[in-house]
Amino acid sequence: RVLIKEVLVRGKDGNELRNKELELEVFTALNESKANSGLSSKEVQEDVHRVIDSGSFVSCKPVVVDSRDGIKLVFEVLYHVVVA
Repeated sequence: RVLIKEVLVRGKDGNELRNKELELEVFTALNESKANSGLSSKEVQEDVHRVIDSGSFVSCKPVVVDSRDGIKLVFEVLYHVVVA
C-alpha cells in the first residue's frame, strides 16, 4: 500500500481537462482512489476499470508522481469525441 496525498485528473497530454463535467465524471467513478488513502496497485487498477466502464473514456492510465508533499496519483484519460 502507498499513501496517496492527492488525486488529479488530466488529459493524455498531461494538461487539465477543459471539460469539468468529464473531470467530475472521473472522480465520481473512482471508488478507492481518494486523497489521504493507502492504496494497493490492485485497487488503483479497479478504479481505472470503473472510469473506462463509465462509457465516456477510451483509456485511463494511472501515473504516480513523487512530490515534496507526498505521492500524487494522476489519472490520465482519453475521452470519446462526439461528432454532431
